[in-house]
Amino acid sequence: MNLLTRFIFGMIFFAQILNGFDTKTASKIYDKLFYGVFKKNIIYVYTNNQTYKTVILGSQYLKLVDNVDDANIVLFSSGDDLTYKMKNKLIFATDYDSFRDNSNAIGAFYWNKGRPEIVFSGERLENAKLSLSGEFERYLK
Repeated sequence: MNLLTRFIFGMIFFAQILNGFDTKTASKIYDKLFYGVFKKNIIYVYTNNQTYKTVILGSQYLKLVDNVDDANIVLFSSGDDLTYKMKNKLIFATDYDSFRDNSNAIGAFYWNKGRPEIVFSGERLENAKLSLSGEFERYLK
């Protein structure tokens, strides 16, 4: 297991120990995940979920934008409203159902039976002309 993967799972484990949603840890995880896709130091993210807005604001490399048109990616949860403009953007889901049901969802980070899950769609990444950093290839579906 390489250093980045150990770091991510260490952070996830630490978050579980805290037994709650830890914004600082979540910010670091999303930093690593989105950098693994875009390979840019600044990634513009749109979300209409207040919890995830806090996560993005606490991030080092992710910048929250107010207009979906300015975003590189939309961070989406199943309880949120998916507007027409959001449907035309790349989506990163916070639950498996949103990942499965949205053809623009390139990946997801969510909890399943108390365990963290990361999944990326190789086909959707390829359609978007994106590729993953090597440390995330094992999460390709």
